[in-house]
Parts: sequence; C-alpha cells; structure tokens
Amino acid sequence: MTMQFYANRQMEMNISGESGLRLHYLDMQLQLQNSLTLHVNARLGPPEGIEPPRDGVYHYLEIEPNNTEGIKARMRLFIDEAEMQGLTNRSVNRHQLRWCYWNGSEWAPVHSWMDEEGFLVCDTNHFSSWTVREMKDPPSMPTPNIPGVHEHAKAYNYSHMIPHGFQWTTRENEGLMFAFKNMNMLLNCTRNMEMNITAGDDIVERLFRLQLNPEEPVQLRMNLQLNPMVSVEAPEKGIGFYAEIESNGTGPLDAKLGLHVDAGMLQQKLNREVNASQLRWAYWNGVSWQAVDSTLDDESVLECETDHFSTWTILEVAQETGDDTPDDTDDEKQWVIPGFPYASVVIGVLLATLIAYMFRDK
Repeated sequence: MTMQFYANRQMEMNISGESGLRLHYLDMQLQLQNSLTLHVNARLGPPEGIEPPRDGVYHYLEIEPNNTEGIKARMRLFIDEAEMQGLTNRSVNRHQLRWCYWNGSEWAPVHSWMDEEGFLVCDTNHFSSWTVREMKDPPSMPTPNIPGVHEHAKAYNYSHMIPHGFQWTTRENEGLMFAFKNMNMLLNCTRNMEMNITAGDDIVERLFRLQLNPEEPVQLRMNLQLNPMVSVEAPEKGIGFYAEIESNGTGPLDAKLGLHVDAGMLQQKLNREVNASQLRWAYWNGVSWQAVDSTLDDESVLECETDHFSTWTILEVAQETGDDTPDDTDDEKQWVIPGFPYASVVIGVLLATLIAYMFRDK
C-alpha cells in the first residue's frame, strides 16, 4: 500500500496494515492547531463487532489521533475501478462513491467528489473508522409539501440517517432541503457554502430554516440539540431547541433563522401552556439570553434576522403589560366624543364664538 501524509505541525505516525491488503494510494492533508500522534490501521474488513455497509466497495481505515481538537483534514483515495470490480465482483460507478465513517450506529456518508486526478475526496474534522460506499448520487426526492418549504427547493432523502458530521457543499443561490430521520432542513446561501451538520439523536423538528447572504464563500458548522450546550444555561421558558452555529467568515453577515412552531405539540412536549405569539429567537451573549425581534409567518415559521452567529434558542417572553393609561379622576375628566378626537376643540371654539356674539352689543 502507498500512503502520503502532509501536516502543517509536527506529527508522529504509527501505520499498520493487514496481510493481503492492497491499498493503491491514500493521500491525507492535515491542518492542525497542535502537534499530533496519529495511528492508522488499514483492514480488509470492518472493526470487530461492526457490520459492513451493504453497499461497501473498499477496505477499511481505522484512524485514531491522540487529540481531536482543531483538526481539519482532506482525505484522497485513488480509485482503481478494475481493482474495485475485483473486490466486489460487479461493476462499480465511480461517480456514486462516497466516503463514510462509523458514527457509533451506522456508516454515515459525507459529501465526497471525484477530482480530475481520479481521487475520491472528502473533508473532515474528526477521525474514526472509514470506508467507501457506492450510493446513488444524490438521493433526490420530490419537494415535500411542508409548511415553510418552497416548491423550487431541491430535496434530498436522507431519512435513513440522523446527521452526525454530515457534510455538503452548496452552490450559490441553490435552495436545498434535506429530509433527515429526525428533522427537515431548508438551506439557502447566496454564495458557495460548505456545511457540517450535526443533530442530536433526541431532537425532532418538522422544519429548521436558514437563509444566508454573506459577502464571500463561507464554511458553516451547525450543531442542533435538545439540551443546552455546556457553555450556556437553559432559559426559564425555553422550548428545548438549541442551535450552535459557527462560521469562518469575518465580514458582514446577513442571515435569517426559522423554525416551524406547533403550539399544540410544544404544550405536550413541555407540559405547560405555550403562547406562540410570545415566542422569540434569542442568542447567548456570553452571560445571558438576549431575545431579538421575531415574527411568526402564515406558515407557523418563527423567523428572525441576525448579523452574527453564536448559540441560538427559542424562548417564551413575558407578555408586556405597560401601565400607560391615565387615571380617570374627577379632576382630570375631559369631554371627548368617541370617534371624533377633535370634537371637544370644535365645541370649545363654537362656545367662545357664541359668547363673543352675545356680548358684542352690550
């Protein structure tokens, strides 16, 4: 087997491979924040106790770093179609190949592409056990009739999986909808956008929507969870939804967040009354939750506009009960004709004219 590694920091490697394995050419490029020790084990079959994917076409790589913080890697595997046909005893469509990793419960595919040199390429920020699957490209579906999803969005069916490090690159102004096992996501960006999406296994949402208008291509990482992240506190009247969104962009940001709201389902989930008109998006400012202006549209999608990303949630604010009504004391009563705000002024003028006329000849 042939492997090539490049890292911008010092890296110690421990490489092993099973007898009889043929790995044509593997190239890994790593961007690190710290020095790293990397163990790479190439295998003929999956790790012990893990079932192989039904559409798997290649060997397995166990990649274990001693530190997972600040790792960004690009993996490139040279695709020899004749070799793959020999491994699978069938023809293989190289354009349907996807890198995938074991997320603890399934072999999860990531966004992959064939480069002009014949390498299957993917970007990742974590390591585990990896292999290659032959999948339909991509699993498209008719746009579903879901409130808040426009009919021209390109829809993809990933209902067999919950996103864990799901990666995708969108072209500018390409509206995409992903139907995952536990939620639907509608995404649109006016520039090219590289996404890395993770959602908790216990989160269930009908629709999360994000529209983004950056000045330049952007990389976005989203982590959607039912419970607050370690660095934030739960708000007093939250609905149990947290979106940690990070961007590599430093320029001005114009974004709109949206979440479909079903007051009845929220009341069952939270076991309390929920006033949908009092729901607001809010972001964590480092100390507390800061609610922002939000609107509930005709399709029950709660939206807000923002110029920055951080950790966001939705909470129910207290109803405003401003005490601006003047007291109706006897000394302050005024004669006002309902529906005619200037009637008292007109009457006053008429009375003054009448009095002046009566005393004119005296």
